[in-house]
Amino acid sequence: MQMTATGLVYGEIYLKHDTGPHHPEMAQRLTAIFEALEVAGLLDKLMLIKLTRKGYAELTRRVKNIAEVHAQGRLVSVLEGGYNLKALGESVQTHIQVLMEMEVF
Repeated sequence: MQMTATGLVYGEIYLKHDTGPHHPEMAQRLTAIFEALEVAGLLDKLMLIKLTRKGYAELTRRVKNIAEVHAQGRLVSVLEGGYNLKALGESVQTHIQVLMEMEVF
């Protein structure tokens, strides 16, 4: 039987992101999710994926491999804003470089 891992994308910067009092992406919500996962005994079973440039490259490689196996290599990428514009630009650059099989670093 093949072992699979479930990942949770997370970065400390997410807790600093202020979207306003009524937006669902708020620090208290993220903290509550982590606490609930810990209480349920699930947090230790997750692979925490920190979105550094290197981590983003690895995440892209894994998604690309899944697409190659299950979708004849077809993959759609969607850009969804960002918390830090410099990091966003680096992440997009890294994502495209991995997709195009270029040297990342």
